[in-house]
Amino acid sequence: MSKFFFLFVFFQIASLNLSSQIRGTFDIAATWSIGLETPGINTRVYFLLGDKICFGPEFSYFFEKSKSNHDETVSTSVFAVDFNAHYLIEIIEHRLEAYPILGLNYTKAVSYTHLTLPTNREV
Repeated sequence: MSKFFFLFVFFQIASLNLSSQIRGTFDIAATWSIGLETPGINTRVYFLLGDKICFGPEFSYFFEKSKSNHDETVSTSVFAVDFNAHYLIEIIEHRLEAYPILGLNYTKAVSYTHLTLPTNREV
C-alpha cells in the first residue's frame, strides 16, 4: 500500500503547475541494473530555481530477476527513491555545464526464495 501512496504523491507533485519563476522537467526513461542484470524504469521531476540551482525527486524500479540453483529459485526486485540537488557551473557558455550533486537515497531490495522439495519415487 505504501508504494502506491508514494507513486500517487510523486505524480501529484509532477503534475503541479509551475510558476514563471520555477521551471521544471519531467522525465521517464528505461534503465539497466548491472548488479541484477535486469531492466528497470526511472522517473524524475526536476525544478530549476533561477539559472544555477536544480532539485527534485527521482524514483527507479528494477523488474524482478529470478536465479535458479538446484532446488531453489531466488527472485529479487529493487526500487530506489532519491532526492537530488545540483548547482550548475557553466564551463563553456550555453554549451557545457558541470554540477556537484548533493542527495538523499533510500533503496530497498526485496528477495524471496522458492524451494522445490524433492519427491520420493519408487522405480
